[in-house]
Amino acid sequence: MLEKIECETLNAVSLMKFNVNFWIFYTNLFFLNTKLVQQNYAIIPRYVTYMYRIFLKCYILLQICLRFLASGASYRTLEDIFRVPYNTISIIVAETCKAIWNRLSATYFQCPSTEEEWKEVSQGFWDNWQYPYCLGAVDGKHVLVQNFANSGSMFRNYKGTFSLVLFAICDFRYRFLYASIGCAGSANDAAIWRETEFKRRLDRKELGVPDAPRQGISYHLVGDDIFGLSETLMKPFPRRNLNRRELIFNYRLSRARRVIENSFGILASRFRVFRAPICLKRENAANVIKACVVLHNFLLAECPRYVRPTDFSTDERGLPKFEDEDEQLQQAQQLEGNRAGNTQARNQREALSHYFYNEGAVPFQWKMVFGEGNDT
Repeated sequence: MLEKIECETLNAVSLMKFNVNFWIFYTNLFFLNTKLVQQNYAIIPRYVTYMYRIFLKCYILLQICLRFLASGASYRTLEDIFRVPYNTISIIVAETCKAIWNRLSATYFQCPSTEEEWKEVSQGFWDNWQYPYCLGAVDGKHVLVQNFANSGSMFRNYKGTFSLVLFAICDFRYRFLYASIGCAGSANDAAIWRETEFKRRLDRKELGVPDAPRQGISYHLVGDDIFGLSETLMKPFPRRNLNRRELIFNYRLSRARRVIENSFGILASRFRVFRAPICLKRENAANVIKACVVLHNFLLAECPRYVRPTDFSTDERGLPKFEDEDEQLQQAQQLEGNRAGNTQARNQREALSHYFYNEGAVPFQWKMVFGEGNDT
């Protein structure tokens, strides 16, 4: 019977770091080779004890958990690899995922809280994606799960599968700033967004967001057409008789918003547990998602090879993009909006569209939207 032993504090200065390298094998699965450097305190118990008094040290626990997250292998497969019973592995994965989140989230999963930090995020969106006054991109991802016992159709999503929703906000570097994890798949992104603590604090101006930088335009998030338009969240113009200025706005907003889609893509490609339904209890499935999210941020900060230039194609300015970006962005005019928002929100969107069409224009936008070299 597995018994969890409390973590021992180690004598060093910085948070525990481990170097993780991903390798692609014949079946395009990922093998996670982990090197532990324990400098401050253990992320998981130093050892655990189960029947027959066999001892498993902490790096073995971490290897088992990371192999599960990176490959999505079944517990039976991991049993053959590590010679640990599958029922023990089920407890190891659950406990280690919780430990990873508890130990790393305080350092690697922090939302900006000061004006300077929010301005840094906004400047990053302008430098990398040419979108001004942006605090982050928001969207939700359906994580497939095996339907939970006695849950009926609560977790059945619009695609007909069962899922938990990972609702997240990310910055220009694909780093998650906020995440709401564990909502039922039957809920849509707009409904989840309305109930988040982040939105409530944003509306109450408790997040340290700077004041409006220019007349008629305030700092805001960007999202797709399912969200309601507001001064704190911009969305595309609806697909009804769009003029050139509105098409340009939809393109520029979609270009900034794609970073959240890319973040989800990176997460799912590096942690292959997302490629198939997660067959765990709801609490344990949510802990698996939490561990992957915080490890994603950790690896972005600590492992240069996590997102390599060769993982992306590049646009004409040498910036990374995904293979389907051109198709997505050229079809930006087909985005259909709803929930028109209040007068201030509509005026802000109009002001941004004028800015993108005039002094804020970038040379490549004309070619991407209209197939021409300049606005003639």
